[in-house]
Amino acid sequence: MKSYKFMLAAITVSLLATSLPANFTLHTAYAAEQPTNEAAKKTAIKASALDNLDPAIIETAKKALQELAPKRTMELAAMHSGAEAGYEYLGEDRLLIEDKDNRARVMIGKAKGDILACEINFTWQELDTSLQSVIQKAMKSLDAQQKFKITQITRVKADKDMNHWTFNGSNISGMVDAVTGKATYVSTDYALAKIDSKWSALAKKTIQSLSADKNKQLRNFVQVYIGMEAENQKTASFSDESGRYLVKVNTATGKLTSFVNYKDFIHYASEEARKKAFAKPFYTSDKAIAAAAPMVKQYFGLDLKGYQVHVKQEQYTFTKQGKPSVYGKINGKGKFWSMSLTAPTAS
Repeated sequence: MKSYKFMLAAITVSLLATSLPANFTLHTAYAAEQPTNEAAKKTAIKASALDNLDPAIIETAKKALQELAPKRTMELAAMHSGAEAGYEYLGEDRLLIEDKDNRARVMIGKAKGDILACEINFTWQELDTSLQSVIQKAMKSLDAQQKFKITQITRVKADKDMNHWTFNGSNISGMVDAVTGKATYVSTDYALAKIDSKWSALAKKTIQSLSADKNKQLRNFVQVYIGMEAENQKTASFSDESGRYLVKVNTATGKLTSFVNYKDFIHYASEEARKKAFAKPFYTSDKAIAAAAPMVKQYFGLDLKGYQVHVKQEQYTFTKQGKPSVYGKINGKGKFWSMSLTAPTAS
């Protein structure tokens, strides 16, 4: 049985309040190929487990999927729990129900049978022409020269903040808001040699500065993407070969928009431990500005004089009317390991 790339694992993590990028996915590895009789036995066990589930819950799950794919007949055929290999992300309180073709799946809460998330795979031919057009325009806006081929399209719905289509293919990925019908993100990769040398020179200089290592080299591929919700800003994302440093450059201005120094990131064993560590603000407003100002000036050429400070746990946001905002995260020692620049606030 093949391994599939499911987003439901990522949705589970997001439901547990972990902060992740919108396009983040986890790989859920299924069991390796089994002899036919063994595979048949496992299928029978999964089907039997589904038979023991409250019929009302099954009907609710089927209805939730049907709403996202009204033209498709849903026949639920298997159920999985966190006790199975490859499904550990479900934990002890979630179940995953799949249709017979393994193209649709719904995550439910074990205690109440409530719908937590739905995910359905589609072929290109199954999409409405209007959605096909949106995806094609998004890809063209990213690179009109390349002929991208879509190989996977998925409809995902979890809550009011996660309701979209994702599309992936050979060197292309993107997202379309299912409510507005507008593309929100599209991304591709390029070889470093094909990237504007001014962008890569800035990225290399920044990473060498962050790492205090003049020998640091850039990874040989660069992700270029457009955030449609960020004024269609095209951004080039660079990293070093170790992946510990990440910098982003606005391709229109040629200026740095963000950096991440994972070497200074401190991992916490749990979400509770992280919240406890930052239950009280590490810095006062004045000290936060004093700590951040040198880096903001060095990497973004921005003076924080007169900026207001907003604190939420380890996250510090610096704002000033008519000026770009700066968003940063500190580690437990008060060092900023991540910073990004956003559009100027209204005057």
